[in-house]
Formats: sequence, C-alpha cells, structure tokens
Amino acid sequence: MNTTLYANLDLVKGLKLESRFNYQARFGENNSHSIPNERWNFATNELKSPAAQPGQLSTNYSFDKNYTLTVDNVLRYNTTIGPNHEIGALVGYNQNYYNYYDFNASKLGLIDADITTLGSATTMSSIGGQEYDRSMRSWFGRANYAFKQRYLLEAVVRYDGSSRFASATRWGFFPAFSAGWRISEENFIKGLNDYIGNLKLRASWGQTGNNASGEYDYQATYSKQNYSFNNVAATGLAQNKIANKDLKWETTTVTNIGLDGTLFKGAMNFELDWYNKKTTDILFTPPIPITAGTASAPTRNIAAVLNQGIEVTLGYQGSAGNVKYSASGNFAYNYNRVTKYKGQFQESYSTDTQGNMIYSTNLGSVSSGGTERILEGHKINEYYLYSLYKGDGSYKNADGSVNINGGPKDGMIRTPADMDWANAMLSAGYKFLPGNTISKSRIYYGDFIYADNNGDGSYGNTFDKQFTGASSTPKYNFGLQASASWKGIDIFMLWSGSAGMKYYWNAIGYNNSIVSLGNAVSTLIANDHYYYNEANPNDPSNNITATNPRLKNTSDAQNGLDSRFYLYNASYVKLKNLQLGYTLPEKLTKKAAISRARLYLSGENLFTITNYPGLDPEIGAGVNYPTMRQYSLGLNITF
Repeated sequence: MNTTLYANLDLVKGLKLESRFNYQARFGENNSHSIPNERWNFATNELKSPAAQPGQLSTNYSFDKNYTLTVDNVLRYNTTIGPNHEIGALVGYNQNYYNYYDFNASKLGLIDADITTLGSATTMSSIGGQEYDRSMRSWFGRANYAFKQRYLLEAVVRYDGSSRFASATRWGFFPAFSAGWRISEENFIKGLNDYIGNLKLRASWGQTGNNASGEYDYQATYSKQNYSFNNVAATGLAQNKIANKDLKWETTTVTNIGLDGTLFKGAMNFELDWYNKKTTDILFTPPIPITAGTASAPTRNIAAVLNQGIEVTLGYQGSAGNVKYSASGNFAYNYNRVTKYKGQFQESYSTDTQGNMIYSTNLGSVSSGGTERILEGHKINEYYLYSLYKGDGSYKNADGSVNINGGPKDGMIRTPADMDWANAMLSAGYKFLPGNTISKSRIYYGDFIYADNNGDGSYGNTFDKQFTGASSTPKYNFGLQASASWKGIDIFMLWSGSAGMKYYWNAIGYNNSIVSLGNAVSTLIANDHYYYNEANPNDPSNNITATNPRLKNTSDAQNGLDSRFYLYNASYVKLKNLQLGYTLPEKLTKKAAISRARLYLSGENLFTITNYPGLDPEIGAGVNYPTMRQYSLGLNITF
C-alpha cells in the first residue's frame, strides 16, 4: 500500500508552500508444511518407501511487515527585482521513519496430515522474531541569485539528524556553494559569438553526509546465548557487538571546476570538468583480534578516501548535402587513494638473540582483506598477490654452486635443467612453498615456483606477497555515439569502454588446471597446458612451452596460490548498440493516415575488443551472466 496526501498553496505572489505526507506498508505471510508421499518402483510395482506418518510431518508459519512514514514541507520564493536581478529561495523540512518486524514458528508432529495449523502440531521446533527501526530528520535551505543571467550564485545547507548515531553526534551540517559566469554574455566576447557560444565557467564546493552504519551500532546490543550452568543448559544474554557511542556522519567534500560552451555557430559543443572528492570519517568495521572476545568488532569512523579526476565531453553535428551527421564522445579519468585507514605499512629485518635475521611486518594490523586489500596510501581494494619467480636460466655460478637467480625465466619448471636447479636449491637449504618437495604430488614438471620478494630464502611464503598497484576499478572510462542520415535512411552506433583495471580470475573449470568431477576443462586450458612425458622426451604430445601449468586432479596447492599469473588486463571496448533505420516517404504514409513510419533493425552488445579471457569484462571477474547479444526488428508508427 502506498498513499500520499499533499497540498500546494500559493500564499502570496512568488511564495509557495508544498506539503505532503506519505505512508507505505508491505505485508508478507507464508505457510509451508510437509506433504506425505509414497515412493514406488513402477517397473516392478513395488512400494519402495511408505508415506511419512503424521507424527513425522512439520508445519511452519511466518509473517513480516514494514512501513514507512514520510513528511515533507517545502517553502519556495522566487522574485525578480528590476530587469537584472533574479532571486530565489527555498527552505524545507523532511522527516522519515521506517519500521520492520517479523515472527516465525515451526512445529513437528501433526495430528492429521490434512490439518496444518500450528495448533494441530504437537512439538515446538523453533520460534523467533525480530524488530528494528530507523528515522531521519532534515532541515534544508537554498538561495540563488542571478544578475543579468550572467553571474549566477547559489548556496545550499542541510542539517540532518539520524537515529543511527547517539544524541551527541546525531546531527550533521552540510553546506554547499556554487557560482557560474556566462562569459559569452560579456561585451568583450560579443565579437566572437559566431565562433564561441554559451560559454560558461562554473565552480562549486559542497559537502554531503552518509549514515551507512547499522541501525544500533552506537549502542551495546545483546542476543540470546546458550551456556552451561551447574551442568544444566541455560539461556542468557550476551553482547553480540561492541558499541561505539562516538560514531558520526561520514562527510564527502567535492570541489568542481568546469567549462562548457559551443563552437563554430553551435556545430561543436564541449564540456570540461575537474573534480576533487574526499570522503572522511568513513564508517567501517575493521577486524579485531580474537582475544577481544566473541562479540563483533565495533563500527568506527576510521578511513578517508581521495578521488580526483577529469571528465571531457565533445560533440559535433553538421551536414554535407543531404547527409546529416553527428558524433559525441566522452572521456573520464579517475585517481583514487586511501588516505587514512589504520596506519602506514612497515616491514623490516631484525636480529634475534642467536644472531638470526628475523623478518617482521605490520600488514595484518594496518590493512584488511585478502586478495584485495585496503591499505593506507594505496588504491581501494588493491590486489595483493604472489609473484612468479623470474631467473636468467644460467642455473650455476662460476664456482659451480647453485645460482639463486639462475632458475627458470618464467617461474615454471619446464625442462630437466630446471628440475636439476630446483633440486640443487632445496639441497642448499632454500624452500619452495607450499610444496617444498620434488615429487609428482608436490612440485614437478609444469609447476610454478614463486619469487622470494623479502629475501628470507623461502620462495612463496606469506611474506612474499606484494601490492601490485592494480585494482578492478577502471582508471579510464570512455564512450562514443555517432549517427548519420540520408534521404530517410539513418544509422546510429554507441560504443563504450573502460581501461586501466585488472581482474584476478582463478576459477576452477574455467582457467584453472584442476581436473575433477563436476568441473569441465575449458578450451583455454585444454589447448594450452603443460605436458611432458619424462620417459619419452620426444613424445609428440609434449607441450613444454605452454602458458598454463600441468593438469592435476582435485587440488593444486602449488599452482593455486594467489599470484599475478591469474591477474589479467581487463580493458575493453564494446559496441553496445548499432541501429539501421528507414523512414518511409511522407507521400506514402499520408495515404494511410500515418504521420510517420520507420522500420529499423537493431543489435545490442554485438562484439567486444579485449584481451581478457573471461566471460565479459563489463560484468567483472566473477562467473555471472554476461550481457546478452540481442537483435531486434521493429516498426514505429505515429498517427
């Protein structure tokens, strides 16, 4: 149910009041119960499993409801003073309340299979229910002034209160200011109006707030907890999340400078923007040591993120004889960094009491995540991965000792010489983790070895992971749309693309060399995996120059580490839409009392240009439904 009551009142000239009240409600009810079924072998007419008795059947009922109340009151005033001054103002109030509750109950043992109400069952299985709510109250205002439609000023303020914060920090004040200068209206540029039109310089600065925390994160909330008391099961209350009464609003501050206008009597239009966006006091729930107890970590205002970039749009339209054409392109560049989180990353060596060099790092304390991590001074969700070993293929030093930098050039054991080197390294006391043993079940031909990035002699331990400088967020986004028409024939195309991002993609059955029940072998692996018949080095099936490691059954600890090998360039360009149309001549459509008729053929997502081997770089690294390729034939008729 969704209903709104509203009133628009003209109080005096230029002054209007808009008031509305909205109520929305949703109800959901569900009943499920067991149905007794016999199972028969129809080939032998034999009863294989009799129907369950009523005492084995269960019934379940559940109900949920949520409703929202919203009140809006806005007072607007607009006036003109003389021929040159335009003034506008707005003040308003908004209040929103949301409530949700539900309950459910299950019982076992029906008296009769055809009666499934809760009262007809004998034994309570489970019962539960919950309720939560939230509210927001906001005061806001705006004032704008224009002089000769040449100088434009605007100021906006918001004062927002959220039930998600304690009373001391509940309210946030968020101002914004903007100014515009229509340069093309100035006398000194009037002589260039044939070349430059509607030229406007604009600038803005503003703040907005975000209350994206849980409903009661500032309070100590409790839940039922089972425990033993005098060897008897008992139920009590335990704190399930640590409170933080100092929670406050996230604040995003955006500065923008832009220039837009037209050139060559309006044939070309352009828009240029530079922005600086900084979000501070980001609400986040960082992990805490298990020694803090079983309660969930408190939500905190812990982080800050910086985004900077430029956005450019250029368009052109023109004609040549009967041909009309237009094109518009856009380009955006974005730079992002986590400027504040849990401290700077530090790593170092120290000497223990026996004189051994000990490597230490604070990564676990100052960052969070796994393959993608959040760390101060780095991109948001930057990839943190192992690197494959890269040697020079010399194998030995001049004195005949093993050369730690002389192994396989690309990190895969491919040849007997590579294998001899690996054995010599292990004999010299070095480690190749996680296998660390030369055997067909551990490390063998066609397996990776990893770089010793921290120099502790252990190749592929957890300290050898490094930040890659890459993330799944595009650095560049761009698009192009173009159209042309000639004597009723028209064509339109839309291109889009992204660049400067990478995807970590290591999915079993798609690009992973594990062969096991339930996983197919993709052509990517089937056509390019390592194989070496040690008993017959001349076997024509040998493929020692393959890109992917050897096939393994069920698991692959050595080749399955999170490494840069599975980090792919995901840049792409896609033809999103191509449409060809024909508009019937007017002299034909008039006879049928039709003002316009157009026949068209359209295709969507026709092809993608990319080096990414996954399904579709537009949907990300996951194995999800790709964007569909579609064709359509249609007729538009206007009477």
